Amino acid sequence: MGTLAKEKDKKDQEITTTIARRTRIALSMNNMTSADLMRATTLGAGTISELLNAKKSVYTYTLVRVAEGLGVSMDWLCGLSDKPKMGK
Repeated sequence: MGTLAKEKDKKDQEITTTIARRTRIALSMNNMTSADLMRATTLGAGTISELLNAKKSVYTYTLVRVAEGLGVSMDWLCGLSDKPKMGK
C-alpha cells in the first residue's frame, strides 16, 4: 500500500473513531441507550454497534439519521464543530 493510501486509511479511521466517541457522548447527554438510538433512527442493531465501536466507515444516510435521532449536528458528530446543537 502506498503512502497516500495509508494516510487516507489513517484519516478515515480518525473520523470513524471521532464519530463513535461523539455518538457515545450524545447518547449520554440525552440519557439514551443504543436501543433508544435504534428506535429513534430506525437503524439496525448491527449498524449501531459498528458505529459505536468504530468498526467501519459510516454512510452519509446513517450520519443524518443518527444526528437527527440525537438532536446534534452532523458537523459535531464528525468533529468539524465544537457545538453539538445546530444554531446554538
